[in-house]
Amino acid sequence: MSIRNQIIFLLLLVCSSCQGDKPQKPKVFIEQDKMEQILMEIHISDAIAEEKANGNAALEKNIAAQGLTQILANYKLSKPDFDSVYVYYVRQPDVLNGMYVNIITELSKKQTKLAR
Repeated sequence: MSIRNQIIFLLLLVCSSCQGDKPQKPKVFIEQDKMEQILMEIHISDAIAEEKANGNAALEKNIAAQGLTQILANYKLSKPDFDSVYVYYVRQPDVLNGMYVNIITELSKKQTKLAR
């Protein structure tokens, strides 16, 4: 799945998960700016996995899983802790949407820089 498709999927997920009450922060919490960085690294890793797999879905899934594991290790996060923080932000669509605006802007800058 391409980055653009992942972002569209996430935005649709966010829109469908609107809730009135602000959710409770998880025990392990990641501030927005750090979470944006982690999500950006995950999307870049997924794009690399897609490119390396060259159409092999099983290989892409394996490479992406390895990338996610490494990213979370770099931030000293467990998968359950990351997932709980991600759900926290998903339950706040306005916040997550703003984060993805920042992520898309930053990824676009990186793409422009690489295209030069």
